[in-house]
Amino acid sequence: MTSPRWFRAGRIGPIVAGLAGFGAFVAELAPQANGFADTDDPSVSLRFVAAHPTGWAIAGVLFIVTSLALIAAVIAINDRLAAAARADATGDPGVGRRSVTVVGLFSAGFLFGHGVIRLAGVPMLYVDSLDGRWGETAYLVTQFVGVHLLAQGGILLLTIWILGVAWLGAARRALPRHVALLALIPGFRLLGLLGPWGVLPDGLWIFFMAAIPAGFLWLVLVGLSSADTLASRAARPAGVLEASEAAGS
Repeated sequence: MTSPRWFRAGRIGPIVAGLAGFGAFVAELAPQANGFADTDDPSVSLRFVAAHPTGWAIAGVLFIVTSLALIAAVIAINDRLAAAARADATGDPGVGRRSVTVVGLFSAGFLFGHGVIRLAGVPMLYVDSLDGRWGETAYLVTQFVGVHLLAQGGILLLTIWILGVAWLGAARRALPRHVALLALIPGFRLLGLLGPWGVLPDGLWIFFMAAIPAGFLWLVLVGLSSADTLASRAARPAGVLEASEAAGS
């Protein structure tokens, strides 16, 4: 049986996005791994970029790959959820599904922006060579716009998308139940929104950080689980399956 187009994109997209995103997360730890621990100190980070000029570039390319693959994954998974709703004759208007899809696309856009900013290492060093104060200012712009806005915003949106897909996918049997339940691990990061109110115990930051690579690994699981999902769809009555695929084409 030939796999439908949404199946191929729905499998390859999440796997590529997950692997590239996990690699980007590891690449972001390069300053700490090389002894430049305080990345909020512009003088420290400028020394890191000067000593390891490809460090930021690698992270930037991986984030761009992640974002582009995530676009394909988000659209393909939206189609999978829509096909499952039609096959089950739920009569779902699709507002929740489309809203979750928009969140996922915004996440891809944010991560793309952060990746582009990570490619600014060489221009930043040039500005620093003209005036050290200019260089430190340029770095702080990349830190707050890139890391604290685009990267964190992208990860937050990705977490919301993961939880939304897990909920809808489990309800419509478009995702294996165990994969949907594992979405709670990256979903733990949403508790970080309570941090500014001081209601969380100290020491949870390590779990919030671990939730980031967990989210990317969850994407890989979604891609790998597509084979099982397709097999379960093949077990449905032929008329229902054909009607569902015809409506999605």
